[in-house]
Amino acid sequence: MVVVAAAEGNGDPSNDQMPPYSVFNRAQKRIITWQTSSSAFFSGLSSFIYYPTIIALSESLHVSVAAINLTVAAYLIVAGIAPSVFGDISDQKGRRPVSLIALTLYFAANIGLATQNSYAALRQDTRSSPAVTSSRTRAFLNGVPNPFTCLSTMFQKGTSILIVAGAITYTIYSVLGTSISTEMAELYGLNPLLSGLLYLPSGIGGLIASLQTGKLLDYQYKVVARSLEASPPPSVSSDLSPTTLPTHAPPVSVSRSQPNDLYAFLIERARLRARLRAMAPFLLISSFSTLGYGWSLHYKTHIVVPLLMQLLSGSTQVAIFVIIGTLLTDFNPGRSSTAQAAYSIVRCGLAAGGVAALRPLVESVGVGWCFTIATGASVLCAPLLVGLWIWGWGWRRERQERNEERVLG
Repeated sequence: MVVVAAAEGNGDPSNDQMPPYSVFNRAQKRIITWQTSSSAFFSGLSSFIYYPTIIALSESLHVSVAAINLTVAAYLIVAGIAPSVFGDISDQKGRRPVSLIALTLYFAANIGLATQNSYAALRQDTRSSPAVTSSRTRAFLNGVPNPFTCLSTMFQKGTSILIVAGAITYTIYSVLGTSISTEMAELYGLNPLLSGLLYLPSGIGGLIASLQTGKLLDYQYKVVARSLEASPPPSVSSDLSPTTLPTHAPPVSVSRSQPNDLYAFLIERARLRARLRAMAPFLLISSFSTLGYGWSLHYKTHIVVPLLMQLLSGSTQVAIFVIIGTLLTDFNPGRSSTAQAAYSIVRCGLAAGGVAALRPLVESVGVGWCFTIATGASVLCAPLLVGLWIWGWGWRRERQERNEERVLG
């Protein structure tokens, strides 16, 4: 049996014994959320205001589209590294002054980007500056740690699977975004203004997904909590599997105002499996829509078809990002910023390689087979997540036991 507390914890006897989960009231939380979300907005904005100008830049600077794609790759590389390198500054100096400095640098860097007139300046100087400053802003707001701490987190079981799955999805997301203003715009003979409008379907789909996926996860959390009948997990042995878990438990409280004991709640069997279950249809739709997008361009179907594929891919890929981000936090309680930094390094590095390879691959095998290859990479996520479903609980508990032994020893 599960006791579901009211929004503010009314009727939950544990509220008389535990301090409030946050010192901020509801209005303050909303203000903080609005401010941090507005600041983080500039990170995505830097990419999507640049994509529609790729062909125009290649013509203006007299270089190939592949050369301009390399500037996108350079941006992604810097954006992946910068948070882990510079994030500690916000912990030492405070998030507000440092984020203000980052936003000022971001403004100045974009002025420099707008006024440059050579490919060398575009690639080596000003294009990397927005990546540094916009990613710094996000890092400062999240308190991301240094890169040495990231490395140990990156190779932990469970966390590494999530990072690889998220990085593959993000790479396809970036390649799709780049191809809209190059392959699709060229194919349908669109100018930069109309090329920019092509991003509306994926953008709208991503917006809806980001708003609704969190609600879906909350709903599934409560459904699993009500049906969960398991006691707090025993010590993990080397042969422990989910089938050996006990089957009865005291009531579990689900409250918005109080933290839950994630271990007593059997997080890997409850939250983990619920969230992986939620991710499965998104991964399936994302894979098929990516495949459909590529072949719709190959056969030059009506423009509505690739736009519909973008809507489906954009919404499902953003939903996957939300779920993976949540699972990274679940797997790394107290170290979620470290996990996010490691994730940023891998996904941006892999995406940079994908964007750089886009044009040569299209010229070599065609746009249809290019996105067939991307779909194949997406399908590889499935066995990784199945492994997480089967062994994730044990990996999590083993790591917890090692941490406890380290503290006691």
